Amino acid sequence: QQFASMGDVFTKMSDRTGASVEALSELAYAAEQSGASVETLEKGMRKAQQNITDAANGGKTAQAALAAIGLQAKDLANLSPDQQFKLIAEGIARITDPAKRTTAAMDLLGRSGAELLPMMRGGAKGIEELQAQARDLGLTMRGEDAQAATLLGDTMDDLWKVVRMGVFTVGSALAPLLTSLVKEI
Repeated sequence: QQFASMGDVFTKMSDRTGASVEALSELAYAAEQSGASVETLEKGMRKAQQNITDAANGGKTAQAALAAIGLQAKDLANLSPDQQFKLIAEGIARITDPAKRTTAAMDLLGRSGAELLPMMRGGAKGIEELQAQARDLGLTMRGEDAQAATLLGDTMDDLWKVVRMGVFTVGSALAPLLTSLVKEI
């Protein structure tokens, strides 16, 4: 069950963010080591992607948020979501004023930005060091393994649905007899 659940989390997170399972499992380790959750990481990544798209489409607010950390949408356009996240972290880490750093993080990553600040403290290099630590510890999940876990979880869910329906069917067959028995008692 743990295998199925963990794989399912990263498979679906990969589907929602476009980042690979491998990268997400390593970034999740980095986030958790920094006091943030996997959910916070995902929300921040999705908000960053939304801002990148908005900036590329001419959105002035998103363009200003990227400019505040020295980036433009074109700097991020051909990068994977995890690479985009690290480049944004690099820009945020360069801001020396704590208030401006927090504002920039929240402007680009939404409410998750403030929670992800400890992870971004060392910029891209700090995140990559935590990712390397995850690899050294054997914590990088392979995409194929995550998909196998998702399939197992879905199959187990189907089995439990069939079992519950079987119990319901037996119960419905016994209901008249049990109702009669209860009335007599």
